[in-house]
Amino acid sequence: MIKIILPTLLIVLAINTNAQTPGALDNEKLLDLMQTQRYQEAALFIKSVYHDDVSDVKALSRLAYCNYMAGNLAEAERNYTALYDKDTLNNTLLSNLANVQLKRGNYHQATYYLKKLVLRDTLNFTVYKQLGQIGEITGDSNTVGYLSRANHLNSYDADVAYDLANLYIQTKQFGKADTVLSNAIKADTTNLLLIRTKAKLAYSRDSWTELVQLCTKLIKAGDGSMIVINWLGEGYYYIKQYKKCIETFQSIEKLGLEKESSLYFTAKSYKNLNDHSNAVKYFRKTIQSSISPNVGNYYTEAGDSQEKLKQATGALNSYLKSLQFEENAFTYYMIANLYDQALKNKQKAAIYFRKFLKTAVSQNAKQRPYIVYAETRLREITK
Repeated sequence: MIKIILPTLLIVLAINTNAQTPGALDNEKLLDLMQTQRYQEAALFIKSVYHDDVSDVKALSRLAYCNYMAGNLAEAERNYTALYDKDTLNNTLLSNLANVQLKRGNYHQATYYLKKLVLRDTLNFTVYKQLGQIGEITGDSNTVGYLSRANHLNSYDADVAYDLANLYIQTKQFGKADTVLSNAIKADTTNLLLIRTKAKLAYSRDSWTELVQLCTKLIKAGDGSMIVINWLGEGYYYIKQYKKCIETFQSIEKLGLEKESSLYFTAKSYKNLNDHSNAVKYFRKTIQSSISPNVGNYYTEAGDSQEKLKQATGALNSYLKSLQFEENAFTYYMIANLYDQALKNKQKAAIYFRKFLKTAVSQNAKQRPYIVYAETRLREITK
């Protein structure tokens, strides 16, 4: 997430509340409005004095700031642009214009202003940081370069370290990611965001012992997120602590949060402990978890389309395949009807009409017409 630096208010903080020029702003009133964060009122107050012709630099600066803080970003942009036209060498105004554009989501224009700033100040950490964060959103090819420069200027900044390390991990530059994270963690040894990223790095490069240590530290610090627990379970498996692996994954299974991979590692752990009974149990759970609960419905839908194409045998195979995944009353009905109408097999049709009636719910209003038909047709074909 891009952190937007509040615009610097040129001169306004230096308001002299004791001096009052006839016809000018009531500085004391303006200061009171700003200190109580009534920025919209402050902006309107300034305009009430200058109307639409605010050419005085001090007044225009105050107006720009108040409009920005009040969320009147289009007005703030116009004000800051007018100020910049009067002083194109003012870096603070460039920064303020960039911040306005960031808040408006205009990343292209914000980048334009920030790049101008970088040309004037090559040691500006904040600008490189903002360019890097914008680059992550826009896919700028220079993103790593911006963040790397920011990290070089301040290796302790956690936000930059996090963003840069994740980019290095994505591109499998694990050594660079480790250096960035290690330096930042030195400055903040309890930063969970950085420690979690270090755990992600350990997972990515199969450093299982380190992964277990980092995940244990995260959990003790209160980070019991699913990703951390899953990393810990896998880490235990790969360092051959199978009982701990099972305990870890069963802790999330009790919450109903298991997934295919956690069930698989539990099964493998039981197998490596020669507990083959539980291994089989969990391999079956793994298989069940890997199958979409909608597969049966997909086969039924495919069978219905095959019927419409007059592909009776193919439709039958799809319906029967559907029943391997889920017993569904309507699928029985479709099979019965297929045997009855297309395949002309009354004996088979009767079997499946009976299965349909046995599993159908008569109270279900949607199924009631099919139940009535099935009962009627069953009587007809079994006379």
